[in-house]
Amino acid sequence: MIRLDTFSLLVPEEAVRREVSKVWYVENQQTDSETGDVNVVRQAKSSHLPIGVSQLKHKEGGDYILTLSAKTLRDNYLDGINLNTWDKAIQGVDEILDIDTQRLWDLNPKILRLDTTDNINIEQIGYSKADICRSLYASKMNGRFVSKWYESSKKLGIEFAGTQQEKNRIICYDKKLDLLKSTNKDFLKSLSNPIKVLNEAEKTLRFETNHTAFRSIKERFRISQNNLQEVLQSTTPVNHNFLKKVIGSDYQISLFEEIKNYKGDPTAYRLRKGDITIIRELNNDAGQVKKLIKELYGDNNWKYHYYGGKQPIKKLVMEMQMESTEKPGQVTESICRDIMEALRLAV
Repeated sequence: MIRLDTFSLLVPEEAVRREVSKVWYVENQQTDSETGDVNVVRQAKSSHLPIGVSQLKHKEGGDYILTLSAKTLRDNYLDGINLNTWDKAIQGVDEILDIDTQRLWDLNPKILRLDTTDNINIEQIGYSKADICRSLYASKMNGRFVSKWYESSKKLGIEFAGTQQEKNRIICYDKKLDLLKSTNKDFLKSLSNPIKVLNEAEKTLRFETNHTAFRSIKERFRISQNNLQEVLQSTTPVNHNFLKKVIGSDYQISLFEEIKNYKGDPTAYRLRKGDITIIRELNNDAGQVKKLIKELYGDNNWKYHYYGGKQPIKKLVMEMQMESTEKPGQVTESICRDIMEALRLAV
């Protein structure tokens, strides 16, 4: 089943029963310099938007533009916006805009942009969130995507971002750490049972793909038009297909692949391999490696050498941690295959 996290859609005036309060909007008048026509555009004040709603604006005589996330579902947030929950998600804006969801469905409004999301239970994979992220990170084969790794006490995840002008990105991250961010404090307070949601998120690794262009929405969902019914009724495993494009089907870590993609000086590459000895002697412990780099370069310069450059030491530490497991190539391949299968079956 297709699941959405955030989406933006056009809500026709015919589907709106009433606006709860006119004073909750900021009104702007726009004059067409050619025709002299005056258009009135009203946007709901951010201070009055319900939790999970990020935008509501209306051009007089036209459609409303509504942007919301699955947080309007409150305790059912992790289910995402899908064929069974979309109307409840829309009803989350009732305190500012009363929408007839049946009428909205029948009108089949256009979706402007959206994020597809899949929650994978790590218990079915049999490895930690960090192990899964490392395996996917190490398996990226498509040179048109740039990899990023995030790991701290407050976040864990990876990002594959396309170098194309159009936003072209998939992320994979620890959902519990994400919910514990300060920006989600009000959302957690709004839940009737936040502990239950957090306990479920503890087992969850979330995959999320952004879709920002009509063309890409149609192609990725394999639909003829980017409207509400077509999107939610699609049976295409969108996140699976996108990730497959990024990492390919060969999940083995290969030194020869590394050399093939290396664009720098060959001698510098060989010298860099000396870092491996240092990291290995520190038992692949990222904290100890970071401490050593601080000792070597001082407080003002260590971050560049640890995080920066074309081959950051942090990335090398992460790769060696993965390679330190028994039969690293087989472990990586197994994890990636299980993740891809789980994503394929998620729809």
